[in-house]
Amino acid sequence: MTFKSDRKTGKLIHQLKNRAFDANRQAKVSDDQTRDALYRDKNAAISALLIADCAVVDGIDWSADDPTVAVRFVGGGALHTKLSELSLAAFRKVRELISGCESEGRVAVVGARWILRHSTE
Repeated sequence: MTFKSDRKTGKLIHQLKNRAFDANRQAKVSDDQTRDALYRDKNAAISALLIADCAVVDGIDWSADDPTVAVRFVGGGALHTKLSELSLAAFRKVRELISGCESEGRVAVVGARWILRHSTE
């Protein structure tokens, strides 16, 4: 994973990661309406991190109608989200990441799950 390593960018990455983790944690103990808003916030943060090349897709579970995506962040940490919950730009980034891994033979298929190995690993 590559990203600008200046102080301002690092702070923004940290804030987006915290926003995603906090929203996810709070959503698990919230009522339906609040939960939906918190998951939207989490997914907006994940989308922003993907678009900024501060996150990668580690795997996708295609077994459901709405696939689940495992996302790993620069500096550590990971969350899952539904593919349909990402912004359009983040969805395009996921497609780009998958295509890159597929074309280079870095995708392991286990049942309905794809595990992506990234070139920086």
